[in-house]
Amino acid sequence: MCDPLALFLGIILPTVFRETTKTKFGVFNSGIVRLSHYERDKELLREVGPESLRTDLGWGAPWIGWPKDPVGGTEEDIEYDFSDMDAIAELLNKHNVLPYWSYCYTPIPLQVPPGNWQSVPSSFAKWGEILGEFASHHRHCNPPNPVGYHEVHNEPDNFEIFFVGQLNDYLQMYFHGAQAIRRADPEAMVGGPALAFTPSWIAPFLDYVTEHRLPLDFFSFHFYGTVGWENRDFPAVLNLVRENFADRPEYAMTELHLNEYHSFDLPFPAGGVQEKYSLASALLRDFKYFLAQPDLTLVHWAQFMDSGQGNFSGMVSIDGRRRAAFNAYKIYTMMPVDRYRVAIEGPEGLDAMASSDSHRSSLVVWSRATGDAEIEVSLHNVPFPKGHL
Repeated sequence: MCDPLALFLGIILPTVFRETTKTKFGVFNSGIVRLSHYERDKELLREVGPESLRTDLGWGAPWIGWPKDPVGGTEEDIEYDFSDMDAIAELLNKHNVLPYWSYCYTPIPLQVPPGNWQSVPSSFAKWGEILGEFASHHRHCNPPNPVGYHEVHNEPDNFEIFFVGQLNDYLQMYFHGAQAIRRADPEAMVGGPALAFTPSWIAPFLDYVTEHRLPLDFFSFHFYGTVGWENRDFPAVLNLVRENFADRPEYAMTELHLNEYHSFDLPFPAGGVQEKYSLASALLRDFKYFLAQPDLTLVHWAQFMDSGQGNFSGMVSIDGRRRAAFNAYKIYTMMPVDRYRVAIEGPEGLDAMASSDSHRSSLVVWSRATGDAEIEVSLHNVPFPKGHL
């Protein structure tokens, strides 16, 4: 039963105040997600049309599950298997989604000792050679350049989880990797470091890139709920990143990529709250905030598809079902680009977005407040005389 005392009013006003962009949002998949699931869920990709799909490739990690690891052999004789990566890239491109490769972790030939996928590479030069080989392969395949972004490693600051090296080790990996990618493909979008939660890495990383004149087309970092980052909320984290770029004019054109984001905290167990309706309203709330941050170029929702192995954060379940977060994302993608003001009266937690073009006016309303409520919506100055609701 609705609470008759809670009456809300939403109004679309006539002035367009911001133009949204449908290229602001992408999605992230763990490298655990196999080609068979991409093939099964390809129509769901078509439904929401993310700008790009980022994946941590997981080279050398036995839990990733590549049928054949993309990088094998020995340090002296590297062997490559492009087949599965190419198949995923081809499927994504057919659905107008750019692949976003995070080149990680330590490939089998460079592991010290053998089997340690988190190790510092046995040869930084060979690490760079491997990344350059992949960039060259993608540039010269048919059609050329199916990969939109090339990222050097994933969360190297997440010590003993994804990397056992130190900052200086990662800087060497970026030095050799970024240069090799750019040599192989002068038009490639190159970046990193996909920080997990270590602000002390930002300044020395940017200083090193400046000193050695390395390519840095995008700077990438992650955020899950309120995990890490010295208990900062996301606006504080974004301002921290901005502060490190503020007095560095050489990075005026460098994009900022939040390429793993989730509204809720880790972990994401099967049947957890992340599978339910409350995440849908959280996603829309956060999308509205991100749209108001023009310097935050790209946001990847983590994740698009369940990976399993203890992580069930996908918009799409492990068995291919749409979840509430998927439906919220689809609602956003259905809205026209030009955004209109919304006036709201009601409790904290009630919010909305509206947009319109010459053929469609859209309003999405969500509530993070507790309790039931009646909602009254009034649309003003719709730019066509009649239509279907």
